[in-house]
Amino acid sequence: MTVRLETTSRPAAKSLLAPPGMIPSLKRCLRTTLSSAGIEVRMASNLSGVDPLKDLKTLHNGSSLKTVIDIGANVGQSALRFHEAFPGSSIHSFEPVVTSFESGRSNTARYPAIEWHHLAVGNTTERIVFFSSGTSQMNSITNTQVPSTGHHGERNEVEVVRFDDFFTTRQLNHVDLLKTDTEGLDLAVLQGAEAALSGRHISFVLCEVGFVEADGGHSFFPPIAAYLEKFGYRLVGFYGMSNVRHFQQWGVTYADALFAMPHPDA
Repeated sequence: MTVRLETTSRPAAKSLLAPPGMIPSLKRCLRTTLSSAGIEVRMASNLSGVDPLKDLKTLHNGSSLKTVIDIGANVGQSALRFHEAFPGSSIHSFEPVVTSFESGRSNTARYPAIEWHHLAVGNTTERIVFFSSGTSQMNSITNTQVPSTGHHGERNEVEVVRFDDFFTTRQLNHVDLLKTDTEGLDLAVLQGAEAALSGRHISFVLCEVGFVEADGGHSFFPPIAAYLEKFGYRLVGFYGMSNVRHFQQWGVTYADALFAMPHPDA
């Protein structure tokens, strides 16, 4: 747990209760006590490092995002968060699994600004068949094998598109946020957005990444960072780090990584 301490620009008032030198000692004692209870105390900054959407607002000078791309939208949970944080934005949600696509479209039906696309996004254009399981958040279009007997998998047939092609076809001028969570295929998604990235048509990229190369369920962070760095993107921070229990059980650590295209004058 992290506790943020807000500061003000007002000059500190003279203490009538504590002698000089005692306040710093009390602060150190408080930090030590809270640390032993698993609580980290740190000074607040403009970027909290806790909620990427709050940091996006700060980086975007407090204004709302206009266009959000949600790749790997699942059942709409991210789209709803984006709509709540940026109610004036247009959100394009991409989901290849039929049941998740239908659930997501139903869950967000009252928000016309959220537009759904039954498509997979990658670095090729093709039609594929894959099988999904009951764990919707872990489904991947790489599951092309017919399920074994007794496994109730769902057959999905879907078009794979390149984001650059979608960007051109829909005549999008600019994308404020490209979010991708595709169970290990995020680098392919970004490779299919090369023209938009190199043309500085995408301000922010929010990508689920992993830190163990053998973990096929999460995109390995170093190639993601190296690819985006070619176009001038900088890492803002990591969010939602997997907890210790997950690491001890699976040997895998993952997080959401936020990248930003700095202002040309930065």
